[in-house]
Amino acid sequence: MLPWLPSKGTLLEIGAGSGWQAAIFARTGLKVFAIELPRSEYLVHSEFPTVLYDGAHIPFDDASFDVVYSSNVLEHIPHVLAFQREILRVLTPKGRIIHVLPTAAWRLATDASHYLDIAKRLLSRSPESVANPTVHGSIETRSRWPLRALFPSRHGEHGNWISETYCFSRSDGRGFSTKRD
Repeated sequence: MLPWLPSKGTLLEIGAGSGWQAAIFARTGLKVFAIELPRSEYLVHSEFPTVLYDGAHIPFDDASFDVVYSSNVLEHIPHVLAFQREILRVLTPKGRIIHVLPTAAWRLATDASHYLDIAKRLLSRSPESVANPTVHGSIETRSRWPLRALFPSRHGEHGNWISETYCFSRSDGRGFSTKRD
């Protein structure tokens, strides 16, 4: 992303996670701010000061940023069009928006790796190892693990694991590209 960034100004990273990208951007000389949801599992590994926000309202004044950046975030926002209006609110008039999104090829590769992982777990001769480790051993997990093995989980808020291949393609048109009206 560095070639697309201005040499000076302010940058907001949305969904910064641990902040490792924000830290890199800050080293370029930009004044960087990072926001993340309070329930993010990445915050415990924080590498950069992060402002917590509610996922709907960016806690900064109008026209505060020369660049608004996100990486693998928009597909997780159920109200993506309204949120893009919020992004435009905090962007300066000549500002730049950079969104990194999954691709259809990424979705297909993720599906393939899902099935390879399931095969590996089945070969380990431990059916419970196939279950989702975050709820490992629960009654719900033991009864549903065959379905979880057959169908990869979706990545974002839109569609399912099959339709995401289309949703993450350039031809989808679901509003993932931000334009000023």
